Amino acid sequence: RILEVQQPTALLTSPLTVDERILHYTMGLQAPDERIAAALEADEAETVLLSPSQETQVTRLLPAWKAAAPAVRPLVRLEGRDPYALLGAAHMLGSTVAGGVLRCRPANLVPPAGDLEDALRLMEREALLQNRLLLVEGLDAAPLAEKADLLSLWVENLSGGAMITAIPSGFQPRRPEWVLRLGTPTREEQAALWQTELVLASPMAAAPLAEAYDLPAETIRRICASVRLDATLSAAAVVARAE
Repeated sequence: RILEVQQPTALLTSPLTVDERILHYTMGLQAPDERIAAALEADEAETVLLSPSQETQVTRLLPAWKAAAPAVRPLVRLEGRDPYALLGAAHMLGSTVAGGVLRCRPANLVPPAGDLEDALRLMEREALLQNRLLLVEGLDAAPLAEKADLLSLWVENLSGGAMITAIPSGFQPRRPEWVLRLGTPTREEQAALWQTELVLASPMAAAPLAEAYDLPAETIRRICASVRLDATLSAAAVVARAE
């Protein structure tokens, strides 16, 4: 609700109150509504790099995703072992039809935030005001265990569509759904990443690592970062770290 009428029985003379978030928006201020700030995070995922094979998976969806009318745009369920890659995929999808992604975690508001239904409407409004697409995370969190029907209805009616990363029990929105299962990089891509991160002579030198473990890119980067801090570790020790 944008305007509140203080005295509904005297519409012509009643004082009006404007919603603070709307007031900020009309003044050009992008200050998220304080009532839901704990559940929101604007995604600045330009630095999240997908491997070529992962990027190809997402690219296949883009034409149909962009062509779909906002009111009937499918819900996209993102699945995979690498949360950073899922974030990168969400950014690609969100940037195609909007100005990016607004990550929201409804579980952060329950409890003690009160009326979840009102909070959900405010999150949808915030995404519209920021021209971002919602990435809904953590719907399977314990605080939301009894809210499946409410969450299903909310997601079902989201204007512009949305992306989700988890499906709770009993969650059945009546909306077209696409499932994007984002795999790990190919073994060749993993070997090239091992080579780059460990400054090895060639991808062939990293091939045993890629063959021994099928790891998400971010996991490889973190393992290699820890190894670079300890010069006594060898490439063989990297494999041990991966276990």
